[in-house]
Amino acid sequence: MKPITCYSLAALLALAPAAWAAGPAPDAAASAPLYNQKCAVCHGADGAGHTILGRRYHADLLAKKVQKKSNAELARIIAKGKPPHMAAFGDQLSKEQIEGLVAYIRHLAKK
Repeated sequence: MKPITCYSLAALLALAPAAWAAGPAPDAAASAPLYNQKCAVCHGADGAGHTILGRRYHADLLAKKVQKKSNAELARIIAKGKPPHMAAFGDQLSKEQIEGLVAYIRHLAKK
């Protein structure tokens, strides 16, 4: 093997445990029923916030200001809420469910 290839392989192997530790990416489609149950009443089925509550509280998940937030920021908002209008769901949902909702929010923006 060429030295550069050996170094590349070594770097890849060094990073592999971090990728494995992160676990599988959340499945956006699998989170659709949870989104419909917990989120759609305000954010709407399509995420655009075209509901009575969504219009009142500007609950458009497709908005650039929402989509530019990191996954961690969106997860924190889901878990902790956004007082005074958005309830916290951290005591009702697992970390995996919240990550799935974040993936679903990203999925809605791509539609």
